[in-house]
Amino acid sequence: MLLRWAIACVICLFSATAALPAHARFAKTVRAELVARFVPAMMHRGLLTAQEPLEHGKLRGFVVIERDGLPADKAYWFITNQEYSYRPVIIADDTITTRGGLAYMFLKRGQVMAVTGIEYSGQTVYLKLLSPEPVVPPGRRERFPSRVATMVGFKFPKAVADGDPAAVLATIESWVKPFPDRAGAEAYAAPRSP
Repeated sequence: MLLRWAIACVICLFSATAALPAHARFAKTVRAELVARFVPAMMHRGLLTAQEPLEHGKLRGFVVIERDGLPADKAYWFITNQEYSYRPVIIADDTITTRGGLAYMFLKRGQVMAVTGIEYSGQTVYLKLLSPEPVVPPGRRERFPSRVATMVGFKFPKAVADGDPAAVLATIESWVKPFPDRAGAEAYAAPRSP
């Protein structure tokens, strides 16, 4: 009887610690600094699906792409544009890895994207980015252009994720530079665009 009770306690303890949120590995100071610099949009249906209009007044943070090569996808297609495919991309040690087959396009230096959300998983922080306007890659013709979306993840060593906001921000800002408004982002991006 006592053995059963001990096993039940161990299982209960294990399940309680396994249910901790995934963002628990990032220090609160790092998370606060990220949200202050990369301000996510206010949630509305236009961030999820191309069938709903994007409410530009609810976009609160923008970034300018600093390096070429981030893959992005357009909205899924079935009779018309559907949900946005926030293509997962992970950057670790300046190396890009992705999954999901061929990308619709690769973002170029100087492109402006809206920040739609921030997510954490272990020692990786993900920035969900959506283009404010529909984009058609050079050399393609689209009958129904769509906005493009990507979810860029930055993987950090445990020591950095535990409480070094300056190192986290420096790494992220070497790929995407944050701005509080679209006008500032477009002014910064103008000389950098191809």
